[in-house]
Amino acid sequence: MAGIRSYKYLEKIIKEEEEEISLRPKDSNLGKKGCLKRMESLRNILREEILLEEEIKRIMKIFKGSFINDHNELILIPKINLFFRLDDVLCEFDLKVKILSWATRTTVTGSKRDYWRNYTKKKINEFLGTKFDDEDFSLVYNKLGNDCDRLLCGKFIFHKYDLKILEDKENGRS
Repeated sequence: MAGIRSYKYLEKIIKEEEEEISLRPKDSNLGKKGCLKRMESLRNILREEILLEEEIKRIMKIFKGSFINDHNELILIPKINLFFRLDDVLCEFDLKVKILSWATRTTVTGSKRDYWRNYTKKKINEFLGTKFDDEDFSLVYNKLGNDCDRLLCGKFIFHKYDLKILEDKENGRS
């Protein structure tokens, strides 16, 4: 799949690290802890890469007709040019940040695009597992749209899309 980084190199590095540890004498602890820590870090990266790939496939399945172009942009709705770049999406969390930051604009703009507005709301709710209504999407877009507050966006995701996080920010509390 174009646009998704290959994790085959990580599998190769992990295998090489395992072989290096197995070649050491059994009584040698020299560098073993460091190798094990590196291997665990690589395994964690590998797990994140696999999860990200699965999530990208899932969102592409939800947004029928979506694709990743040669510029590493995930085109969610080609007809209205709803897209974002995948270059800085390194994990599932980053993907959710992108959805909230860049795809929510369509949920609140333009009466000529009622079909696409409703379609986008439905698909974002499906992907995130939320039940945002028009008012909720308006709040989300006004607080997080155009990537205006990435820290708040992260906090919002971390708190499982609790709208109080955004409302508190709106009322001057944080």
